[in-house]
Amino acid sequence: MVMTVASRWGSFHQGTTCAAERVPDGLSITLGWPEGLFPELLVHGYLGVFDALAAHSRLFRGTIELTSKTTTSACYLMRDLVES
Repeated sequence: MVMTVASRWGSFHQGTTCAAERVPDGLSITLGWPEGLFPELLVHGYLGVFDALAAHSRLFRGTIELTSKTTTSACYLMRDLVES
């Protein structure tokens, strides 16, 4: 479910991007947007969105953190994927 976020994202959030990839620590999700579109409150709010998504996943049992952010992107890390 988490891996399909990127492909579905564009259908609902035109003008923005979402990419998900497996990394050694878990799953990295990177959001991108035009300058000034996402205020800092929204960037931090997506932590709750990804937490809710992970709560319904059979492949994830860990923590989610905002690892980096700029005025046009944010990267979130979902740690502790359950290996299938």
